[in-house]
Amino acid sequence: MMKNMLFSMLFSGIALGASSQPEDVTFVATHDRTEQRYVIILPEGFVPDQPHDLLIVLHVMINGKNIPPAQASAAGVWFYADSENGSQLLLTGHPSVPGSWRLTASLNDGDSMRMSFAPNAVFKTNIQFHVDSLSGSALQCQVETNALVIKAASGAGAARLCGFSCRNVPVSFMPERRPFSRAPVACSPDPHQVIAGALVEWDWRMQDGIQTPREPRTWGQAIEKLLRGTEALVSERAAQKNLRPDEQGAWENIRNTCLDATKMDDTPRQESLWLKLHQLRRSIVLANPLFKTSPLLLVKHVPSVMSHQLTQVYGYCARPGGGLFVLQEPGVTMRTRNITPENLPAGNFMTPELSYDAQ
Repeated sequence: MMKNMLFSMLFSGIALGASSQPEDVTFVATHDRTEQRYVIILPEGFVPDQPHDLLIVLHVMINGKNIPPAQASAAGVWFYADSENGSQLLLTGHPSVPGSWRLTASLNDGDSMRMSFAPNAVFKTNIQFHVDSLSGSALQCQVETNALVIKAASGAGAARLCGFSCRNVPVSFMPERRPFSRAPVACSPDPHQVIAGALVEWDWRMQDGIQTPREPRTWGQAIEKLLRGTEALVSERAAQKNLRPDEQGAWENIRNTCLDATKMDDTPRQESLWLKLHQLRRSIVLANPLFKTSPLLLVKHVPSVMSHQLTQVYGYCARPGGGLFVLQEPGVTMRTRNITPENLPAGNFMTPELSYDAQ
């Protein structure tokens, strides 16, 4: 039986700072006949035939079950997973930056994902997007009535969707957050490899100011900054006489190309070079003999009742959940090993105490 992933989306056609009264609308979802709601808030001075930013508030259902994002949804990252070995979704972006949104889907064989849009909204649900196949079998992406459907019909696979727009206007999302609870919270499963890669790339975007709400940079500015850092890294490795000839050659080739790219006005070309430069820099770092590390012990925390150092330092306002984990191959994979004792009562882990030799 094919499993179904349902994205139910609530439309709000708004611009930031909208001041009109919200209009609450109810409709019956075509997919599962459940009653859904969306809110329309029009910006001040709204003109129907003029383009406006579109903000879509969404929640996720997998196999007919509501799946809120992971507890640690922050910094523009929302991670969805139904089970330890199930399909996974990663949504990244900033609500205040239309066009920054990227959806990475890693589906098991036979799974499908449905992004369902509210019908009869003030804006027609003519959503456009770009798809890149990332691994495994190609996922089927098709637009149905008020919905975008992604299926792993011919085998497990992964894809990235980006460039979301409606009537050529970039779209923003406002994902639903997990409801607050004082009950113990289970840890999120380890991310699939493509999801982990998408998380790393998102971190690069945040570091470099790519489509960020604060201190944004152009592709050219980001490449210039990255070239300086990589130059210093390569020089250090060369001075230590542990830089391989193939690494030196790869750096020289991409450096010359990127120097020319900083003067270009070609966003797709610059984005491609920016990504290749980051990937080369990461491979040079991980290949450094000094980087070879043993597994790392880490603590997974549930976000506290209030965001404050009271929890991190003193343990106040903590919520039960999380545990002790070992990151087996730092920098290579995000797979972890759970070493949390099973006989402990529900609680919060602060900092593990280890002797210098872990004995």
